[in-house]
Amino acid sequence: MNTLINRFSSMISIANLCAKQYTKLKTKSTLTASLLLSCFLTIPTANASLLLDVDLSIENTISISATSGSSLINASGSDIIGVYLDGFFGSNTIDTIFTSAISGDLTSANETSDLSPSLFHRAGDPGLNIFSFSNASVVSFTQGALAFVGSATWSLSESAYKHALNSAKSGNIFFPADTIDDLNNAFVIGSWAVKGIDAQIPEPTTIAIFMLGLVSAGISRIRRSKSTPIGQRY
Repeated sequence: MNTLINRFSSMISIANLCAKQYTKLKTKSTLTASLLLSCFLTIPTANASLLLDVDLSIENTISISATSGSSLINASGSDIIGVYLDGFFGSNTIDTIFTSAISGDLTSANETSDLSPSLFHRAGDPGLNIFSFSNASVVSFTQGALAFVGSATWSLSESAYKHALNSAKSGNIFFPADTIDDLNNAFVIGSWAVKGIDAQIPEPTTIAIFMLGLVSAGISRIRRSKSTPIGQRY
């Protein structure tokens, strides 16, 4: 939900900027059309930053699958440290988790899988770490390029599984990081989300229509403001 709210806040800011730039143009020319097009191109594609889908539909089991999402930044780091799913367990009293996948080939898209991705969770830490997933000692993510490929399945204890079901349904993916202590020196490369959550991110067509409405409203508001004497604006 926080991811969705932040995305719409960003969209509103972009719409206001587009509206202000539009009102500076004196005629509705090709330049105007180009301006509006460039504004819309700054809108993130739906699910562009969603990199990992989490499936908790099978009791005491977690499956994580790569999406077609692209990394937000260029980053490289140790495969042994891996990526951190922030807020996955939330506040908890779960014991340490250190387990290899039952099966799977989840890995960073720039590297090949070692076919044994592992999960780590330090007792009491709010997040979940995926590490040792590649044949390379150093793994990397490329801005604008596919971030992950493959999928993997792990067993969870009853306590860990219940916490996963009842905690956050989405959050940021940090890299390189394996506990919350690493976040100050890590980077957000995208996000994770549990499959089947209610707050779905709108499709691109819906976003475009929404943005067009925001831009139009912004233009109307700016025009009214300019045509109203300063003393009557408040």
